[in-house]
Amino acid sequence: MRSSRPFAILAFAASLWLFAVVNQITVTAFAGSRAQSGGAILSNLPAHDSAGYKSLLKAAGNPGGEALDMTKSEMWNVAPEHLDGLISAAAGLGVTVTRLDGTWNRALAPMQSIESMPAKQQQMMHATMESKSVMGMSMMALPDPRVLEYALTKGMSAAGKNAVSTPLVIPLNDTITITARRIS
Repeated sequence: MRSSRPFAILAFAASLWLFAVVNQITVTAFAGSRAQSGGAILSNLPAHDSAGYKSLLKAAGNPGGEALDMTKSEMWNVAPEHLDGLISAAAGLGVTVTRLDGTWNRALAPMQSIESMPAKQQQMMHATMESKSVMGMSMMALPDPRVLEYALTKGMSAAGKNAVSTPLVIPLNDTITITARRIS
């Protein structure tokens, strides 16, 4: 009489492997969907206990996010399929929505053109460039204060190992950047 024990062990190992593969696919799919969610900063929000705020949460698909205390705004992680609905609902309530793009963690941004500078600023730049000791100069612009607050404070309220420190990028010119990371 043959023992069924090797078959049982093989069946158990196969089911364990299948369980691991299915869970890995699920975890990967979930991580991918979270990575594709877009950040949006909302300002001029209604009170948290109001029907307006609850309708915004529903339109955004009940996102997670962070409070931005200095600018009295909130950053929400919104799935792409909910973003248009959130923007429409926010417009109806007078809420400002700022989408975060790939440059949200830049502390400064080079000015796009000299024409956008006031005359006094242009004079200062030309006077500086006339100095023999100056090799180059860039005029920088500050990002939106709400976006800068998020870049500087992202994850600060999370405790312990859950705290996320995102690098802050400071461009010196078109080719040189400094990357700073908050460690405490």
